[in-house]
Amino acid sequence: MTELTGLAGSPLIDCDVHVTWRENAELLPYLPRVWHDRLRAGRGAPRIQPAFYVPRRGFHKEAAAPSDGGPPGSDPETLARDWLDRHALSHAVLTHREAPVLSTWGDVEYPTALASALNDWLIERWLSKDPRFLGSILVATQDPRAAAAEIDRVGSHPQVVQVLHSAGTRQAYGVPTFAPIHEAAARNGLHLAIHTGTEGLGTSNPPTPAGWPSYAIEWRAAQASNLSAHLVSLVTEGVFVRYPQLSVVLLEGGAAWLTQLLWRLDKNFKPMRSECPWLTELPSAYLRRHVRFGTHRLERPADPAHLWTVLRPMDGARCLMYASGYPHWDMEAPEEVQVLTSAGEPDRTQIGHQNARALYRLG
Repeated sequence: MTELTGLAGSPLIDCDVHVTWRENAELLPYLPRVWHDRLRAGRGAPRIQPAFYVPRRGFHKEAAAPSDGGPPGSDPETLARDWLDRHALSHAVLTHREAPVLSTWGDVEYPTALASALNDWLIERWLSKDPRFLGSILVATQDPRAAAAEIDRVGSHPQVVQVLHSAGTRQAYGVPTFAPIHEAAARNGLHLAIHTGTEGLGTSNPPTPAGWPSYAIEWRAAQASNLSAHLVSLVTEGVFVRYPQLSVVLLEGGAAWLTQLLWRLDKNFKPMRSECPWLTELPSAYLRRHVRFGTHRLERPADPAHLWTVLRPMDGARCLMYASGYPHWDMEAPEEVQVLTSAGEPDRTQIGHQNARALYRLG
């Protein structure tokens, strides 16, 4: 096991820790009574997942399950003891395990109510239990104005740091339809996080530009194309011009692909800049300034030096933040993250905690 020298005395920040509930009944106290029957009718978590996209025996490590029962990631004390304490984490950014899929459902009222219930559940059952827990709130993007109202309702909580979006959508996130969400996030000092895993679910578009894959490995490999479409939309639609304090965190979709996107976007912008007159800089400047990536499922070449070569044009150490993906079956403890173990100082410290500390204003 590689010792992360240089991080001694500087606790890490984990930017992608998935939490969930033991059973649906746990959410009933937070949900309007009119929706109780619908929640009870659901089997397990509210998710629509093609079985052939589930790798191995499931998505999560059963070893991370609480000793007294419940699915992995469902108990605050277990998470604090077995993950934060064991790995000397100063903070963990909590991301819902399955719930972001609610933005892919075809209706509006129930997902909106469920998102609100999940936010109250997260604040009461998790954030109140440990000051090291930081929250990602959910919104149902089907109704952007209601989503903005929800951000205003809970976004001022001192442990809430971002609004969590599903990567699977019907439209890219930069389009004006989502402007109320961007404005509310910026107004509350929050960032946007886009998490892979919902591509092709519910009413969202197929998970690859060519349609439906046959295997989980295809689905995983194509997730970068979905994230890149969201980024190009956010830049070209001028979201970062209107809200210069807003950043986007991309989770579980890799990062090495951004370099070629920077080059290609700049190349095409120069002869076509009249389409986006609000951009006063090259698109790459906005991406470098406003985009951060979690390290979980980051590309892993045989020679770590190759990754750093690819990351250099996008200031790699400045745009990466440690993320474990806990409790996924392929979750990564700090000593298992190639980009951390292969980095020298100060890059290792920057990725391990400084970037997240600055982004989330943790002091």
